Amino acid sequence: MHTISAHFFPSFRFAGVTLLVSLAVALTGCGGNDQNNESLLLPTMQDLENGQYQSSVTESGTVTLVRGTFRQALPTPPGGDLIVTLTRYRLIGRITPTQGGAALVLRSAYGPSGVLFDLAVVLTTARGDTNVALLGLGDRIKIRSMALRDRRIILQMTVHAPNDAPCCPTVDVENTYLLRNDRLELLSSDRLKK
Repeated sequence: MHTISAHFFPSFRFAGVTLLVSLAVALTGCGGNDQNNESLLLPTMQDLENGQYQSSVTESGTVTLVRGTFRQALPTPPGGDLIVTLTRYRLIGRITPTQGGAALVLRSAYGPSGVLFDLAVVLTTARGDTNVALLGLGDRIKIRSMALRDRRIILQMTVHAPNDAPCCPTVDVENTYLLRNDRLELLSSDRLKK
């Protein structure tokens, strides 16, 4: 079993050019029918930072990131801007038995205090990258870590208990997701001990 975890992808600015240190790893399970890792088509960090994603917070239902950010003015009230950003939580690897792609977390900030987090999955084909699934993770949660293990996306995060204030989640969980038929399914949710 291969595991890769990501807490962030560092980037370096040199002479006006941003160089991303990316990890493009194709993961395989055990067994003789697995394809060679080299045969997978994988997105680049630049592709992900300038991709189109599904969105639960825009009227069109999509956002197109430019250098990792989408910005749109909001009507009054509440006013201000809607800002969608690609977080540091992004993994590239084997997403389905036959396809490579990426799992990543998007952050949507809007109004005076709303901050929604979504898990997005991108599949890569010869025609390009497509965001095939989006799943809401919650408002003002805290992502702790992200891993891709045998095509399963594992997120450790702090979420809200029933009586928590919106600002302050207190429950640590580990959720495991799998892309099946272009939908993200929650396979398990385990409460972590503090």
